[in-house]
Amino acid sequence: MIVTCKQIIRDHGYSNIIKEVQRGGHTYTKVGFPLAGDLGDPPTTSSMSEMITVAAVHEFGAPKRNVPERSFIRTTFDENVEEINERKRIEYKKVLQGKQTVRVGIGRVGEFLTNKIKEKIRLGLQPELKVREGTPLWDTGQLLNTVQHVETENKYE
Repeated sequence: MIVTCKQIIRDHGYSNIIKEVQRGGHTYTKVGFPLAGDLGDPPTTSSMSEMITVAAVHEFGAPKRNVPERSFIRTTFDENVEEINERKRIEYKKVLQGKQTVRVGIGRVGEFLTNKIKEKIRLGLQPELKVREGTPLWDTGQLLNTVQHVETENKYE
């Protein structure tokens, strides 16, 4: 009598989870004013370049032009670092459970910080701006609407 054994291997998605964990080591989000090229668009347009310049002047100040520092990116990150880390833990747990990809989780963290930065701009940058009536940057919400995030995977790290 010949007895044969049939081996059945059930993965239950484990190999996909391992791939996602490995991908997590070099996937990140850029929050603030990432270059338009990072979003798959053509090279930075002059209007995007102008917004990056305006954001940098507010973020770091321009002492030669008598413009004080009005950090809204670095300070927002610093003020929310604990909540950002907690959100990262929550999103990573979902990856380990096979419920989402790393990119989706990182995107949620990026969206959180993007919204916090926009909220800070809406509340007003300190020291208060001496804005002239009819300044397009503020009237149209140009600076506010340019804040964004983009997920990036660096496969060569």
